[in-house]
Amino acid sequence: MALILVSMLDAWHARDIRIDGRRQNLREAATLAASVVSEYRSLADTGKLAEDVARQQALERLKGMRYSTEGYFLVYSFDEVMLMHPFKASAAGKSVKGLRDSNGLALFDKMTVASAQPGGAYLDYHWPHLGKTAPSPLIGYVQRYEPWSWIIVTSAYVDDIDAAFMQSLIQSSLITLAIAAALIVSVAWSTRSVQHVLGGDPTDAASVAARIASGDLTASIDVMPGDESSLLAVIKKMRDSLRVSIRHIQETAGNVASAAREITEGNRSLSSRTDSQAASLEETAANMEEITVMLRQTADHASTARSLAEQAAEVTQNGCDMMLKMKRTMGEISDASTQVSEIISVIESIAFQTNILALNAAVEAAHAGDGGRGFAVVATEVRALAQRSTSAAGEIRNLIGVAVNKVDMGSSLAAGTQAAIEAVQQAIARVRLAVCEIDQAATEQRAGVEQVNTAVARIDGLTQQNAQLVQQVAAVADSLELESMRMREAASVFTISEVAAVGQL
Repeated sequence: MALILVSMLDAWHARDIRIDGRRQNLREAATLAASVVSEYRSLADTGKLAEDVARQQALERLKGMRYSTEGYFLVYSFDEVMLMHPFKASAAGKSVKGLRDSNGLALFDKMTVASAQPGGAYLDYHWPHLGKTAPSPLIGYVQRYEPWSWIIVTSAYVDDIDAAFMQSLIQSSLITLAIAAALIVSVAWSTRSVQHVLGGDPTDAASVAARIASGDLTASIDVMPGDESSLLAVIKKMRDSLRVSIRHIQETAGNVASAAREITEGNRSLSSRTDSQAASLEETAANMEEITVMLRQTADHASTARSLAEQAAEVTQNGCDMMLKMKRTMGEISDASTQVSEIISVIESIAFQTNILALNAAVEAAHAGDGGRGFAVVATEVRALAQRSTSAAGEIRNLIGVAVNKVDMGSSLAAGTQAAIEAVQQAIARVRLAVCEIDQAATEQRAGVEQVNTAVARIDGLTQQNAQLVQQVAAVADSLELESMRMREAASVFTISEVAAVGQL
């Protein structure tokens, strides 16, 4: 039916084109007739022809003009009096007012009204062909010639166009029917092939697909025995696969949700322990910093003690050297005392001999009498001096003895002091060695504690990072749990038959 309608529209469009061409020809012919009349009027205006003669010649000229076998011109006046008819000379001078065509149309009245339009106008009416009585459709064109009050009429039959239209319509209809028959056969064969491909009626396939699309996987799908490749068979396989997949998805979503909850709980506990560990590490780091400061101070004090011990060792070494010098000096003093004792012995011997000499001198002086009195006095004085020398020498001997005893005691004390100083020196050396070891140990401890402090600070930073990672993991676990819930919600859209699903599993 669509092809027939298109053929009819195409034939009608061709008819319209031909009608438009026929109308254009009529207008051109009327324009030509008007130009001929204008030519004769120009001759009358120039005086070459009288106006009556010019009008008559113009009518004669139009009477003999033809542009087809039935293309001719009529001329009548504004008061509807026929001036020229090419085939009916008797009609000239007669009134055509009220003349009607076969359909009762007041033909010339309509023509007069239509000619009043600028440039002329078309008019459709019916009139028999020459020599015939049956009316046929025509297209007329009327145009006024105002200077002479004429109305020029020309027309053309369109029954040939209608005949061509009907012939074209019949031919197009026959061709269209043939094509339609071929299309019907082709569509029937295609429909049968499509039904074979679909595996059933297309509406059934669409209904099943719509139910599956809406999430209903319990839809019953009937396929022909042995059908494995049709659309319905494939949809059935897809439904069965979807049942298994959706069931697995639901189970997996539940497992994921449970695992996510466990991860979340574990992460919360781990986060709490990590926070506690971070706080402990911060406190430990602070304590290690204090220990580092204390060890640094201890190391500084140990260095100071080492310096002091070295100074004490130097002082004791100097004391020991001084005691050695004092001991040598005491020995020298003891030797000098011995020499002084010997000298005193000599002095005592001299004093004794002097005393003896004085006694002898006194005896001799006594023997000498008065002459030896002065010598006796001298001998007495010498004797007194000798006695005093002896007494002084004895006192010196006593003092030297005391001094020697004191020097011996000083030597003994110096020896004891030297031994004590040597013991102190050895003790100070041991103290110095211990202090050096303490200083070295304190230095090593300070380095070790600083390394430990650095390691604790690094562990503290790592613990803080671990705490952040634990929080991130907790957030991811929460997101995973949320996504698993969304997965379960998405999978819950599908309705699965437990019996069918178990059978497929």
